[in-house]
Amino acid sequence: MTSLACLALIIYHEARSMPIQAQNLVAQVAITRAYKEEQTICKSLKVKKSYSFMWDKRSNSMKEDKAKTIAYQVARKTLNNHANHSYTYFNECTLGKRFKTTNRMIRIKKLCFY
Repeated sequence: MTSLACLALIIYHEARSMPIQAQNLVAQVAITRAYKEEQTICKSLKVKKSYSFMWDKRSNSMKEDKAKTIAYQVARKTLNNHANHSYTYFNECTLGKRFKTTNRMIRIKKLCFY
């Protein structure tokens, strides 16, 4: 898979029902995390517990055409215009107690970015 395809897969599974701003931030986190870990986006997908959809024993295919198209558009735009952000994690805000941090930076609907 290409970096574009891997990034679109992350966006699709982690934020397809979210506003474009949240999808963009998910993409930024994925790129920044891969960069900091000195690996490709596709390799970072396979790091244990990095992305929940990779380990939930469900299909990772993108079945919703409109959401898939948007995920690819966001991925392409983010790859072309990536600015290194300090966001390296995100999760559903309801899981906040599991991720003990005082550095919550932004919340968009149900996703918190750190």
